[in-house]
Amino acid sequence: MRWWDGNQWTAHLQQPAPAAPSAPVAPVAQVPVAFAPIEPQISLSAYSPVTGFAGQSRDAAAHDPYASRYSPAPVPHNNFIAWFALVAGVLAISAIFIRIAIPSGSYYLPVFGLTATIAGIRGIYRFHRGRVTVLWAPIVGLVLGAVAEIILIASIILSATLAATPAAATVLGPSGQSVNNVIGTSKPTYLPTANPTLSEAAVDEANVVAILDVDYGTDASGTQASDPWPTALTHDAEGHVFTSDGRDLGQLIPAGWHLAYQVESNGSFALYVSGPNTTEVAVYTSANDEYLAWCATSDTSCTTKSPAPSFPGPGASGTTTTTTT
Repeated sequence: MRWWDGNQWTAHLQQPAPAAPSAPVAPVAQVPVAFAPIEPQISLSAYSPVTGFAGQSRDAAAHDPYASRYSPAPVPHNNFIAWFALVAGVLAISAIFIRIAIPSGSYYLPVFGLTATIAGIRGIYRFHRGRVTVLWAPIVGLVLGAVAEIILIASIILSATLAATPAAATVLGPSGQSVNNVIGTSKPTYLPTANPTLSEAAVDEANVVAILDVDYGTDASGTQASDPWPTALTHDAEGHVFTSDGRDLGQLIPAGWHLAYQVESNGSFALYVSGPNTTEVAVYTSANDEYLAWCATSDTSCTTKSPAPSFPGPGASGTTTTTTT
């Protein structure tokens, strides 16, 4: 083999023999390497932009100067509405006893129950909003208010129902020959003192007339036929007297006694009151402004009169008229 050395071809040279191969190298045994799985040392779910990772202490102001901008402001607590609901509920229950003690003129009392109910609902709502820390107070106030509201309204409805349901009508007056014994004008000046029941009936009747004169009379001189008297009077078993326009005049006759009322064609009225014995009746006629003791002719206790100690002053002449019924 020869080659050009740049000027001329070189002489022929013999290619050197290849070197003898070296002895093969024995393979080295490979040792398997086991790698343990790498567990994450930090849980991203435990990260908070304010406190950092769980278990770490982080100064939010040092790491995040804007942390105060997105941190929620603390919610202020005010338990006034909770305690107010409780107090209103207690007052609402107390109003029940006021309603019992003062049957008339207390229809405004259910407002306590309504106030307690509204305050209780608001207190429970504010508790769920995190602004009230006491839950039991508005709940108790709500329950007391609702119970008081129901009881008070039911009592008002019951009173109105009783007022609209008069006692069964009873026929008053003696049968056969009777007398109308005049016992006073404008007031019962004389009473049949030998008959305490009839005397008390005359006094109770005078009380009813006095109330009617104050509530319905328009003339200071006394009852007049032209005054707008109620069209009817009724009473219940306890002796409460009610007018046709729904007024409760109060317990004016004893329980179990009888009262009758009649408006005459000329606009005047007649009032009758008797005890359990319906044959002895105290009568008042507004046409004459006169009180009478109406009883059987044979009833001497009706005709015996004495001056009325509770109604001093000049009285009627005490004339007696006889009628037949």
